[in-house]
Amino acid sequence: MRPALSCLLGLVGNRQSIDVIAERLGKATTGFMASRLLGHLREHQQWPDIQAALIHIADYFDTHPAPIDYQRRQRIDYSLLLPDEQWADIARECDVVRGTGTLARLFRSYLFLRISGLPARMAPPTCAPENDSARAQHAMRYRRLTPELLVHLDHAAEEFLHRNRITDEPVTWYPPDNLLHDLSLPGHRPSEIDIKELHRLIRHEEMTATQAAARLHTTIDVVRCLLDRHPARDTSERRSWPAPVSDAVRAALDPATFTRLYIDQRMSLRAIGELYGVKVDVVRGIADEYRIPIRTPKEYRHRQEITREWLHEQYVTRRRTLADIAEETGMTMSNVAKWARMHKIPLRPRGGASHDESLRIEDKARQAPRLLQPALNGLAAEERLLRFVKASAYPTLGVAARDMGVNGPTLVTQINRLARELGGPLLERAERGRPMKLTPLGKRVVRAATGWLSAP
Repeated sequence: MRPALSCLLGLVGNRQSIDVIAERLGKATTGFMASRLLGHLREHQQWPDIQAALIHIADYFDTHPAPIDYQRRQRIDYSLLLPDEQWADIARECDVVRGTGTLARLFRSYLFLRISGLPARMAPPTCAPENDSARAQHAMRYRRLTPELLVHLDHAAEEFLHRNRITDEPVTWYPPDNLLHDLSLPGHRPSEIDIKELHRLIRHEEMTATQAAARLHTTIDVVRCLLDRHPARDTSERRSWPAPVSDAVRAALDPATFTRLYIDQRMSLRAIGELYGVKVDVVRGIADEYRIPIRTPKEYRHRQEITREWLHEQYVTRRRTLADIAEETGMTMSNVAKWARMHKIPLRPRGGASHDESLRIEDKARQAPRLLQPALNGLAAEERLLRFVKASAYPTLGVAARDMGVNGPTLVTQINRLARELGGPLLERAERGRPMKLTPLGKRVVRAATGWLSAP
C-alpha cells in the first residue's frame, strides 16, 4: 500500500500518467496497483480527507523539496551494505548475540528499507533473511532493536551513503506530522499511543507486536511504525564478551603503544588489528583492559566552526556550492548544510531551480507590492498567484481548474493558502444562479498581481 500511496501522491497537479509515475518510483509498484488502490479509497467514507491529505503533502513538497533523492539511492549497489566485519563491531558494542548471521541479514534488510525506500522484496540476496516469513522478521527485529543499536545502524547507513558519494542527505526523513493534524483519516494516529506503555508491554511483559497492538486497541501497523522509529530499551542483564588476548599481542600492544596508535595517530581498531594480525574484537578487548574509551562514530569526523559572515559570503554572495565549501573546510556537505541552517541562511532547494533562478525570484519578490509580499515565499509562489489571477475570471473554481488543466483540489488548496498568507478570503464561492466573485481584498490582490506579474 505504501508504494501505491506514493504513486497517488505523484498524481497531484501532475499531467503524467500513473504508469509513468510508478516507473519513476523504481518499480516498487505498478500503475495498475495504484489505480486499484485509488478506486478503493474513493469508495471509502473518509475519501474527502484522504484526498486532502495527499494534496497537503504535495503542496508541502511544492515549496519544501524533500532532502533525499531516492532515485539516486535506488541506483546504489546494496550488496556491500553492512558487511560482516562491521556488523560484528556493532554487535559487540551493543551486546547483541550475533548467532549464525541471521541477525546480520535481518538488519541489512532493515537498513535497505530505511535507505532506499523500496520494498524488502527488491533487496539483493545479501540483504534478505533466509527462510523467514515477513512476520517472523518483524518479530525478531523488535526483540533485538534498541535505541543504542539503532544509532549504530544509522551510523553504518551514513557511512554506506558516504562511500557511494552521497554526503548531503540525512539517512531518513519524514514530512512534519502537523500537515495532517486537522484531518479525519482511517486508522489510528501513532501520536495517540502511549509509547512508554508500548515499551513496557514489549520488554517487561514480553508481548509480541500483535499482542501489544490488541492491548493498546490499535493496529499492528501502528505498533510497527512506532517500534521502528522508537525502539524499546533492552532491560535484560548485560552479557559479557570475553576477548581472549595472547601474551605476545598484549606485550606488543602495551598501554603506551596502544595510546600512541589509537589516541595520538587516531588509527581505527580494525587498522590496529590488521597491523598486529588479530581480529578487531581482540583489539577492543585490549582497549577495555587498558580502560581506554572507544570513540563513537561521530568522533571520527573533522570538527570545525563556520561563522555566519564567512558562510554567507561564500554561499550567498559568491554563489559557491555546498560541495565547494565542504571540500575547502574538510567537512561533509551535510555538515555545511547544518551550519547554514544554524545561522538561518536559506538553502537553495535540491532538484529545483538553479541558484541564479532562486536569486532572481527573491529579487523580484522584494520589488513586489507590499500587499503581495507575505505570499511570495518559495519557488512556487509566483505560480500560485498567477493561477489565482486566471481562476478569478471563471464562474467557478471547478470550471477554472478544468480549463487551466489543473487538478481541482490542488487549485483550491493553493488559493486557500494565498488567502491565509494575505490575511483574508479572496473569493466568494459561487451559489445557485450566481458565479463566484472576488472579495474586496481579492480585487486588490488581482490588480496588484496583474501589474507585478507583467513586469519584466
